[in-house]
Amino acid sequence: MRRIFQKPILFLFLVFAFFVKPLEASVVMKLIGINPSETRDRKVVLKAYLPEEIEPENVIDKVDMDLVYDTKEGMYYVFGEYTVPPGGNVEREVEIEDVWVIPAEEIENLRKETMKTAELLSRTEYRARALFLKESIESKLNQIERRQKIAAVNPQKHVSNYRENVALLEAVKTDVMFARSLMSQAKGVPHALVWKIFIWVVVFLGLLGLTFYFVWQKQMKSVDVPFEIDEPSPEELLASSPKKTTQEPKTMKSDDLKRMMDQE
Repeated sequence: MRRIFQKPILFLFLVFAFFVKPLEASVVMKLIGINPSETRDRKVVLKAYLPEEIEPENVIDKVDMDLVYDTKEGMYYVFGEYTVPPGGNVEREVEIEDVWVIPAEEIENLRKETMKTAELLSRTEYRARALFLKESIESKLNQIERRQKIAAVNPQKHVSNYRENVALLEAVKTDVMFARSLMSQAKGVPHALVWKIFIWVVVFLGLLGLTFYFVWQKQMKSVDVPFEIDEPSPEELLASSPKKTTQEPKTMKSDDLKRMMDQE
């Protein structure tokens, strides 16, 4: 099914066609330029800004047109210049992805987290607040889903619905974050206390390890280290030993010899 929206701008007609393909959706921008002169050729410029959510990777087909970024407007636009004969026209179609849909998986994940958080808080003093947040979040998510299921009258309405859904989704995320903060404050869920205990245990073990290290170093310094005595080599012993003096043979005098003979 193809829905067409067109709006004349001087000699340029912009036609937006929205259609759904199997397993994917895309938006087609149809640009039409006419030459009103019946006697001469004219140059017709086709130019159309893309929605602010569109990036270059979201452009599926732009035919022979150029994709340009306008730094002042902060948006991309397609541009093409063509020579059109008298009374003629030029048409171009630009196909872009339908990025104006919030993924169903994201909605379901937020719903599951809300249910789990509300269940945990139901056993704490914050159960009344948790119930209120749960109902508020569920209402917003249901509204987003209903709006996305209804086919928009035209692409402009489709984009407008998406932007309203984004605002609702941001409100849901804010409520979810608030619910998380309640969990950290609840007596039944002392996550902050657990982390404090863990940090103190780590600090204690670190100080204990440093103490053992310094004690070990002190004990090592107090132990006498044995020293070795080098034994001298045989050459050194010979060099250092006292020299033996040679005794000269004693000579006997004549008187001593006579005395010995008389004694015999």
